[in-house]
Amino acid sequence: MDVAELAQEIRGLDVERDRRWYSALVSDWLHPGQQGIDARARAALRDVIAPLLLDPSSHERAMSFLAELGEQWILGSRDDSCLTEIADWLDETHVTLGTSLRLANRIAWATRGLATPIADLVAKERDPSSVGALFLVATSLERRRFLFQGSGLLEAIDELSKLSGYYASTTYVRAMRAFALLLGGTKHDVPQALASVEEAWADLSEPDAVGAVRDVCLHALWVGSRIPDQGEVLLRYCNLDAQTAHSVGLKADRVIVLFRKAGALRMLGRYEEAIEILDALVNRLHGSSEFVRTFSEQVIREREINQLGMSLDGLKSDFDVARERLEATEEKMKRSEARLGEIEHQGLTRNVQIISMFTAAVAFAVGIASISTKTGSSPLAAVLVSCALGVGLLGFVFLIYLVTRTREEVEPFRGAGTLTWTVIGSILALMLSIVAVAAAFIK
Repeated sequence: MDVAELAQEIRGLDVERDRRWYSALVSDWLHPGQQGIDARARAALRDVIAPLLLDPSSHERAMSFLAELGEQWILGSRDDSCLTEIADWLDETHVTLGTSLRLANRIAWATRGLATPIADLVAKERDPSSVGALFLVATSLERRRFLFQGSGLLEAIDELSKLSGYYASTTYVRAMRAFALLLGGTKHDVPQALASVEEAWADLSEPDAVGAVRDVCLHALWVGSRIPDQGEVLLRYCNLDAQTAHSVGLKADRVIVLFRKAGALRMLGRYEEAIEILDALVNRLHGSSEFVRTFSEQVIREREINQLGMSLDGLKSDFDVARERLEATEEKMKRSEARLGEIEHQGLTRNVQIISMFTAAVAFAVGIASISTKTGSSPLAAVLVSCALGVGLLGFVFLIYLVTRTREEVEPFRGAGTLTWTVIGSILALMLSIVAVAAAFIK
């Protein structure tokens, strides 16, 4: 296969179709058994990819082929020596910053296991504002981001600042610093990191870098577990991206943004909405490239986490209902115990009252009988004493009846307790009066 045939093959591929065709095409081109891999890769860059990138109808196809070429070239070389050649080629062909950052992202993902020091990768003599230099910087930083190396990212950014202050001033590198602080910093770093995210998001001075910057910002908010109300903050930025994507030349339904949004919904406990997004994402991922395989696994794992969250939520709801029922039952038992104690106390009180009344009645009867024996000579006194005895005994009978009535019988006559003691006082007064009258007759 020569360069003309390779170009024709690339033009005939469908960008949305299975990515494995790009991988197979690159593999066939780099390993024909005739030339070295470096020479074949350079020929593809110079004679095939460069013209295709300039043609809008084949730009995306060329980007897919270029990403596969970069991955296989680096993996075949087992080092980063070819990255500088790709950077030089990017400068020579005047590729846009956005294209170079997309390429760096793809290559960094496939080669994230390589840990070349950034000072060895980015030469001091290279123009820091060139597309090639930013490609090398992005590849190095993206590798550390994909491996969640917060401290390694900060060290690499500090090294870049020593090479040139321009690197640290770019929106992309500032977003990377915010990611590192939210990932591995302390809670005291959160306000500064959030301010950096907000500034980087709003900075449109580098239009071609907006997509890469937003990707890093959303990732930073996704890993920033120390952010207060993390789910709400992340969801707000995801919705903001959907609203403004078209105005900055981006697609509103990018898979990585939808994945971050599903994470935000999970943090907020909106599991069903998150699962709906994740199911749609799975149906959009096609191919057998490493990115598709790994990202599909992440989507499936995120879905499982949401499913588990729903189950735990259901268990928590059941537990809350059971706890409320238990508390209600305990409250009823406490009221019943209090009522039983009240009834027991009332019963004891009534027993004491009855015994006291009977004792008083007996004493009254004995006293009246004693007085009667002394007034036997006077018929009127005997009649009075007998009447007093009868009235007193009837009064005691009525009093005992009032004391021994049940709560239900007394309920219609609230205040019966006061009536009872009023009757008691009246009967005692009557008894004393009778005794006084009888005593007067005796004299």
